[in-house]
Amino acid sequence: MIERERRVQELFERALGAPDPQKTLEEAGDLRPQVERLLESHARMGDFLAVPPPHGWPKPSRKRGPWSVSTS
Repeated sequence: MIERERRVQELFERALGAPDPQKTLEEAGDLRPQVERLLESHARMGDFLAVPPPHGWPKPSRKRGPWSVSTS
């Protein structure tokens, strides 16, 4: 099972970086539906992390309940 998941991940990464992902999908065989779902999810995700939060949003608190978060 782990080997199968590893293969799906490998095919996904190859398809993601390929100029023609269709060729990689054709080579995926019975793993194709899983690889396609990963590619679709990746496309839907977009670049939402690249966009900064709107101006005026509060900064994250350094307190969690009665505790303070330290970065030391």
